Amino acid sequence: MDVSNIMEKAKAAAMNKPPPAPELGDVVSASEPDNVKWYVIHSRVLDDRFVLCMRKSLYREVTERFPDTVIYFLPEMEELLVLRDEMEREAWCRMVRKVHLTKKTFRGWVVPEKTKGSVKHAANH
Repeated sequence: MDVSNIMEKAKAAAMNKPPPAPELGDVVSASEPDNVKWYVIHSRVLDDRFVLCMRKSLYREVTERFPDTVIYFLPEMEELLVLRDEMEREAWCRMVRKVHLTKKTFRGWVVPEKTKGSVKHAANH
């Protein structure tokens, strides 16, 4: 399943709307199907798994359950997907791998492009 499809499901769950129908072969697992707290996703681009967490209030619970897994929140993923549309695929993949490694090492956050020190700003230096 494409990350964009996962984002649609995640946004729908965050707004308490029914998610789009699942596709055959989904490799996403949720903690509670009726009240999604997070998605555990294995990324081929990263060759690693990460957690897409629905609310920052769940951060402690997610880190306890998945201690060695990188956690992304919806705004972070949205920022990375916006950059995907602005960059060549290979450049975007390299940048996402660097972001993921940085988050894995330092447990940082992806900030919006408008904020000084953003992912796009850092990727261009």
